[in-house]
Amino acid sequence: MITIFRNILMKSNKKNCSFFILIILQFITFQSLKSQVDTLNIYQKDFIYLCQLLEDSHPNIYENFPKDKFEIKKKKLLKEFANTKNKAEYSIKLQKFVSNIKDAHTKIQFTLLNSFLYPIRIRSIKDTLFISNIDKSLPSNWLGAKIINFNNIPKDTVINKAKKYFSCDNNICYMNNIVYYLYNYKFLKQLGIIDTSSELKLSITTLKNKNEEITIPHIEKYKLRKIKKVKNLTGYTNRLFHYKILKDKSICYFHYQECYDLQFLKFDKKNYKPLYHLFYVAWWLRGGNFSNFLKKMFKEIEKKNIDNLIVDLRDNSGGSSILNEQFIEYITSSEKIKDYSEGLKLSNLLKKTHPAYFDKVVSRYKKIYHCDSIKFPIYLSVESPVLIDTFSDSNYLRDINSPFYMKEPKKKFKGHIYILTGSNTFSSAAMLAIKLRDNNLVTIVGTPMGQKPTQFGQFLNFRLPLTGVRGHVSSKKLYRPDRSKNNETTLYPDIEIWNTINNEINGRDIVFEKLLEMIK
Repeated sequence: MITIFRNILMKSNKKNCSFFILIILQFITFQSLKSQVDTLNIYQKDFIYLCQLLEDSHPNIYENFPKDKFEIKKKKLLKEFANTKNKAEYSIKLQKFVSNIKDAHTKIQFTLLNSFLYPIRIRSIKDTLFISNIDKSLPSNWLGAKIINFNNIPKDTVINKAKKYFSCDNNICYMNNIVYYLYNYKFLKQLGIIDTSSELKLSITTLKNKNEEITIPHIEKYKLRKIKKVKNLTGYTNRLFHYKILKDKSICYFHYQECYDLQFLKFDKKNYKPLYHLFYVAWWLRGGNFSNFLKKMFKEIEKKNIDNLIVDLRDNSGGSSILNEQFIEYITSSEKIKDYSEGLKLSNLLKKTHPAYFDKVVSRYKKIYHCDSIKFPIYLSVESPVLIDTFSDSNYLRDINSPFYMKEPKKKFKGHIYILTGSNTFSSAAMLAIKLRDNNLVTIVGTPMGQKPTQFGQFLNFRLPLTGVRGHVSSKKLYRPDRSKNNETTLYPDIEIWNTINNEINGRDIVFEKLLEMIK
C-alpha cells in the first residue's frame, strides 16, 4: 500500500501531491480508529452505540447534562467497561450515566441479580420515610415508624446516594422511585449502606414518638401484614377506568387509573405483537373502549343532573394522551383551549419505531422547505411550522379512519370539575391535569405530582445490539399550555391535602374525605 502511494506522489505535481498527502493521513487515521474499535469488548462497543443513540434521538441531552461533563463521564466509563464481564453490573452503570440527563422518560432497564428483599416496605410522605408494612413476625409498633438512619447513615445521605441511579426531573419523582429499592439488599450494598452483613439496622421514631434502634433480619420466606385497604370508592382496582354516581351529593366520581383502552391497542397494534389478542381480552375485561365508557358516564351525569365531577388521577402513571382528548371533548371544544406545544427530534430510531408518523412529519417538512431530502438527525423546535397545529392529538378524533374517531358531543358538562393528583400522577395523566388547569377549567386537589409540567416525553424503545440491554429515550420536548410557568418543577394543587402514614395504614383516604366535605 505504501509503495502504491509513493509511486502516485512521484508522478504528481505539487497541487496533486498535497491532495494525496491528505488522503494518506485520512487513511492512516481511519486504520488507527478501526484498530482501536477492534480492540474494544462488547460492553465498550455498546456504550459507544448508546452515547450516539442518545445524542441522535433525544431532543437535548445537554440541557441538564452539559456536553463537557458528558464527554468526561463517557471517557471514564469507556475505560471502566474494558474490565466489565457482568451484564447486570453494566446495566446499572449505564443507568447511572443516563440519569444525568434528568429525564424520567429516558432510562436503562437495570436488574439486581441474586438479591433479596427485606421484610419491610417503605413509603415517602413530604420527603419523610416511613415503614408502611412489615413481616407478621416483627413487632407491630414498627409499623408506621419514621426512619431516621440506615446503618447509622442519615436517611438524607442515603437518599442523595440513591438519586444517582434514577432518571427524574423533580424531587417527588426521585422519592417515588427510591422507596421501592431501599429494602433491596443488593441496592443497599451498591450504595455502600450494607457491607458483608445481611442485617439492616434502622433508627426509627414510632407512632408513639419513641426512638428505637431496630434490626431488620433477612427472612427467606416472609409474609407482610394485611394493611387495611381503602374501603370507599378510591381504593385501587384492576379496572382501567370506572365511575360511580353519588346522587345525594350530586357527584360523579371518575377513577381514571390508566390511559389505555382497546382503541389504543388497535392504534398501536404493531408494538403489541405477538401478544395482541391476549392484551385485547385483558383490556376488554378491564374496561374496554374508553369512548363508549365516556358516552355512558356523561349520559348518566346529564340524566341525574350531577353538578360535580371528581377525576381521580392519583394512581394513573400515563399511557395514551389521545384518550384525554376524548374526555376533554365532553367539557369544551379542543379548538377553544390552549394546548401543549412540542419540539421533536427526527432520528433513525423514530423512523424505526414509528415509521408512519415519521414519514408524515418528513413529508410535511419537505413540502414546507421545498427540499427532496433531509439529513438526520434534526431537531424541529417548538416554533417550527412543520409541527404547529399539525400533529395535535385532537386531530385523531376527527379522522374517520382513526380508531379514536368520535363525533363531538352536542352537550358539554358545565358543572364543577375537581382533579385529584398525587406523586404517582405521571406522563399523559399529568399532562391532562396540567392542560385543564392551565386553561382554568378545573380545581386541582391533593399533592404535587412526580414530574415537571414542561418536560421531555414520547419515549422510544431501544435494545443495545451486542449486550441486549434495553431502555428508552425521549423524542420530544413538551411545553405546557401556559409557557410563562415553564420553569415550575411540578404542578402544585389549588388545594393541597396530604394523607398521613397513620391514615394510610388504617385504610383512610383523607384527601377524598376532605374534598367531599368541601363540596357540601
